[in-house]
Amino acid sequence: MQEDFDKIRLDHLLQIDLAVKEYKKQKGYYPYEDQGLNTPIMIIIQTPEQEKTHGGNVPIHMSLELRMENGLLPEPKMPAIMHSTEEFETELSSVFGEGTILPKDPQKVPVNKPSVYIYTIYKGVYEVTGFLHHKLGIARPMAQFANKITISNKSLPQQFIWTADQVMSDEEVKAFVAEPFNRGGYTMKLAI
Repeated sequence: MQEDFDKIRLDHLLQIDLAVKEYKKQKGYYPYEDQGLNTPIMIIIQTPEQEKTHGGNVPIHMSLELRMENGLLPEPKMPAIMHSTEEFETELSSVFGEGTILPKDPQKVPVNKPSVYIYTIYKGVYEVTGFLHHKLGIARPMAQFANKITISNKSLPQQFIWTADQVMSDEEVKAFVAEPFNRGGYTMKLAI
């Protein structure tokens, strides 16, 4: 089941990344970029049930190195501004239409890793993060059965942060998602 869920998680992260980029095409900036120039914006994309089960204990790491300018790290402006999943969906609805729903991690209760996705924006750079059960070369090992994968508009391979094109062209990822699902009823929306 976790292998199937990891394929779905990769698909979801790419869908969220695509929505963020399409939003920028329509509006001229990434979601919340106009607010996230001087203060980080962070959103945990989750269901109400997932929010209850993790009780606010979700590790959010935003790379300052990804946002370096002229060799200098930006000042970490904290606390970050947090928006809810519902607020993010409402914001995206301004481009995609009323009732826009973001994909959520298919696992209802976290086991070994967070079962949520995270969107951050700061200094014009966004990150879309999820946690995989299986180890892939593009994912940063956090613990056994917890591997963090981040898609961004900039890449920083030494921190396991990739563009969507890099993720979709990765041979290991392509081989992983090419394998049939173990259980019926699952599909992927994007072609990797």
